[in-house]
Amino acid sequence: TIVAQMTLYPNNDRIVEDSCAILRESAEFDLLRRTVCRCGGLDQLADVAGSQNGLLASAALRALSAVVSGATSSDLLSSRACEAVVGAMELHPDDVAVQVWGANATWSLSAVDDVEKVDDVLKELLVGLGCADLIARAMDRFVACETMQEKGIGAVWSLARPAKTKRRVGSAAVGSVINGLAAFPGSCQVVKFGLGCLKCFSIDSGTGWFDEAIELVYSCLWLHLNNPALSQMGLAALCNITIKREYKEVLRISEDELEIVLQVMLAHRNIRVVQSNAIQALKNFTFSQSNLEVLGKDEHLVDTVLAARSVHRQGFQGRDEELLMSLPPWQRKTTSGICSNRTGHLDDSSLGKSRSNFSLPSSAAAARSRPGAVAVPSSEESSVKKGNNTSLQLSYNSELGSAYSHSGDESRPGAVMGNPSLLQDKILHFGGSRDVADRIMQFIAVEADPRNGADGSKYSVEVAVGMLRSMCGAYHTKMELLGGDGTNDMRKAENVVDTIVAQMTLYPNNDRIVEDSCAILRESAEFDLLRRTVCRCGGLDQLADVAGSQNGLLASAALRALSAVVSGATSSDLLSSRACEAVVGAMELHPDDVAVQVWGANATWSLSAVDDVEKVDDVLKELLVGLGCADLIARAMDRFVACETMQEKGIGAVWSLARPAKTKRRVGSAAVGSVINGLAAFPGSCQVVKFGLGCLKCFSIDSGTGWFDEAIELVYSCLWLHLNNPALSQMGLAALCNITIKREYKEVLRISEDELEIVLQVMLAHRNIRVVQSNAIQALKNFTFSQSNLEVLGKDEHLVDTVLAARSVHRQGFQGRDEELLMSLPPWQRKTTSGICSNRTGHLDDSSLGKSRSNFSLPSSAAAARSRPGAVAVPSSEESSVKKGNNTSLQLSYNSELGSAYSHSGDESRPGAVMGNPSLLQDKILHFGGSRDVADRIMQFIAVEADPRNGADGSKYSVEVAVGMLRSMCGAYHTKMELLGGDGTNDMRKAENVVDTIVAQMT
Repeated sequence: TIVAQMTLYPNNDRIVEDSCAILRESAEFDLLRRTVCRCGGLDQLADVAGSQNGLLASAALRALSAVVSGATSSDLLSSRACEAVVGAMELHPDDVAVQVWGANATWSLSAVDDVEKVDDVLKELLVGLGCADLIARAMDRFVACETMQEKGIGAVWSLARPAKTKRRVGSAAVGSVINGLAAFPGSCQVVKFGLGCLKCFSIDSGTGWFDEAIELVYSCLWLHLNNPALSQMGLAALCNITIKREYKEVLRISEDELEIVLQVMLAHRNIRVVQSNAIQALKNFTFSQSNLEVLGKDEHLVDTVLAARSVHRQGFQGRDEELLMSLPPWQRKTTSGICSNRTGHLDDSSLGKSRSNFSLPSSAAAARSRPGAVAVPSSEESSVKKGNNTSLQLSYNSELGSAYSHSGDESRPGAVMGNPSLLQDKILHFGGSRDVADRIMQFIAVEADPRNGADGSKYSVEVAVGMLRSMCGAYHTKMELLGGDGTNDMRKAENVVDTIVAQMTLYPNNDRIVEDSCAILRESAEFDLLRRTVCRCGGLDQLADVAGSQNGLLASAALRALSAVVSGATSSDLLSSRACEAVVGAMELHPDDVAVQVWGANATWSLSAVDDVEKVDDVLKELLVGLGCADLIARAMDRFVACETMQEKGIGAVWSLARPAKTKRRVGSAAVGSVINGLAAFPGSCQVVKFGLGCLKCFSIDSGTGWFDEAIELVYSCLWLHLNNPALSQMGLAALCNITIKREYKEVLRISEDELEIVLQVMLAHRNIRVVQSNAIQALKNFTFSQSNLEVLGKDEHLVDTVLAARSVHRQGFQGRDEELLMSLPPWQRKTTSGICSNRTGHLDDSSLGKSRSNFSLPSSAAAARSRPGAVAVPSSEESSVKKGNNTSLQLSYNSELGSAYSHSGDESRPGAVMGNPSLLQDKILHFGGSRDVADRIMQFIAVEADPRNGADGSKYSVEVAVGMLRSMCGAYHTKMELLGGDGTNDMRKAENVVDTIVAQMT
């Protein structure tokens, strides 16, 4: 049926969009995926994907991604699905949603080839159409969007797996893959697909990118050290990238990079494929003399390889022996004395010794420019070909621990450091009891305190603080650490905060301790007392210092923690800690780091909220604005316009900064354009829309009017998209009130029939909410200051009825604005209303209410987004009207209680005006209380008095209201029981009669 509706109403955007969503949801069931393909759904989705409307195109691509797995390649070829996807991506290059779902659809289409395992006809077609180039361009354009990178790299990897397409896809997309991987090295999905791409491209796509890519591979291995799948994938990529076959060159390996490979082997010593890939990569490096020297210097290389052999006795096809025999003589000499035969045991006395002089690879070192590749000498070439058949009769049965090593200013997972006895005896091997936190705290604060002469304590503290952070990752352990002892005694929790701040003071250059400490302070902010404790014990100063770090990861961690804890501080605390300067400095220092910009905006928002709580002055807001924070946030929003979180946090911060009168003009001039762009990028996000509409309302008062024409289109679009959301409707109408009149030019913006209809629909959807009605009436009254707008208002036959309906529900009135609006209408409208009743207490003759609006076409998204015709100057007579108002009041009232009815027309259904014959409605249905008689009287009205077979006049409209009231009764438990729950004696005859009558009305 849904596919049929798409066929019947291809030009109805709402039906098409909703149909796409339903088909997408149906794809959860395998049978329904096949049904969509069988009944022509693929053709319909392919047609919609070619729409000029980006919203429809993205909806179709998203649905297509979900359903294609139920089709065969021949089905997809006949429906021209591949051409539709490529066409949509070409048509909407600046629409991030179309690009994301286009990449996802490409991925799904290419997966059909993988399932059929016959040939790669779809992949070849997609690549031939230029899909890889389009995805690469989208990834470059939206490099700050993680979803774009994830879907794009996944699609590229899928397209590149057949040998026929690998070279072309690699040449088109390898640079974009590297950029995406560099942008989101912490995302498991991006890293997984990115490493797969690099491994795939390295075989048949040239080698010019090897030097740049290998740095990313090492970084990813390091960041995801504890992830076995990513470690396996990274080492596999490393195996392929180490050797430039076409130039017979081997890339160099540094001591830091060798340490990363060895740490990966130690972290996953029980996973054979990880050990095998690592040994193969190390063996590749031995084909260069300079690399052999680096390998020969590491005293743990042999032990690590032998440990792998002891765990995986089936061996590694001789690669481990070839690696060991390739090492310099002094290394082989070291290994030869370890044991005398293959079944002997390794003397591992050297393992586990503190490597106090070892410096772990830093992020700076891992990202340095490579010194270049080393040519393989001829002797080494022959070694590549012939291998080495000599075998080492060695074994190693000891079980290595899974601990951490850190050094200097760096923090990375590694071998256990510090004093092992302290760590093992005092921290490790504990269960999940409450004593864990106490013992760790005792270890950090007493036994590992450098002021007590503890040896190697810095490395021990790294592990201990890391364990405390891990405890914060689960609710029950976090409550053990920070939630008190169950008796509301928070002294232990306060001690944790004091100790963590002390560690940040003692080890300011240790990245791991600082980052973990920031995370713990952020988690502690869930408790009000601990927020105050952080501020009291110097935590604000420490977080402000860390926010100024050159390391973007630390800066974002500090800003995130600062956002959480500042509500426990006073403005004087924040001024003395220079928190505002720290936030602005971090955002200036890392303009291309999306995490720093997001959490910087969030911290700005939290800081400015302190002023709102104290309600004394706006010293923090003025300081932030004076430091240029609004300009920085606006730049970040423009730079990362495809990131919804950036827009949400940025617009929220801008709105908060702009609320005092002293800062409004400066913030508005700096950020109004960015707010409009963010609102246009995410009109479906409730949070973005809420804050964006608040900004527009705020800026309209004292920030110029040059942006009014552009902004008002967004306001109408948001009102329509969020028609059923009362909070956003109220906010949108409030913004509309301010934007309608350009005071400095004495101009009133024009309103079209479609836009008027949106306002009326909002009023009808929320007629019980007084502030919505009041804002709408004020906005409509503003429009009456233009003659051309009066003509539009005068043409709408439902305007008067809607305003009177609002008055009937809200009898306290709207401060006379409703009467002024009605009296401002053209004479024919006033004539229509003047005969309704003669005084304020009279009854409304609502014979016009509810007439079928069969010729009305609801505003489409295209109509709502059209370019405006401009503003209309207010004539002098109207100017005086603006100033003096209109004191003439309409002596009208409407005492009937309108039900929850709907108006429908043609193929459309939207909340509408109450319909029906007033005498029937008022006398038989309305003005009833909540008693059981309500249902009986409504049923009598429907079944007898409004039955068209009895000659009732206008009965269709009356029945609409009556059935709508029955539906409303079903919305609350007690009224539903009065209607359908019997009469209290288990006699369900009345309820059965309701069902019979309702079915009859449908007939």
